[in-house]
Amino acid sequence: MRAARKRASRGEISEIDKGVPIPTDWNSRYPLDRMDVGDSFTIAQSLGSSLRQVLHKFKQRSPDIAFVRRPEGQRIRIWRIK
Repeated sequence: MRAARKRASRGEISEIDKGVPIPTDWNSRYPLDRMDVGDSFTIAQSLGSSLRQVLHKFKQRSPDIAFVRRPEGQRIRIWRIK
């Protein structure tokens, strides 16, 4: 038996917006594109899974740039190495 689909209420969907620019810094959560070789930053360990996905996508987009990550207490430190 098929479950009935829930209809979206008015509060769940916004009005149509016109002229809103698409952000170019879609991944501003992590400063990867602003780092120089030797720069580093830390994140909470709970964000490690998200970071792995972002690093993978970044590597595909920019194969000449490389990062390494290591645990540091309750945080993870990320360095740009190339």
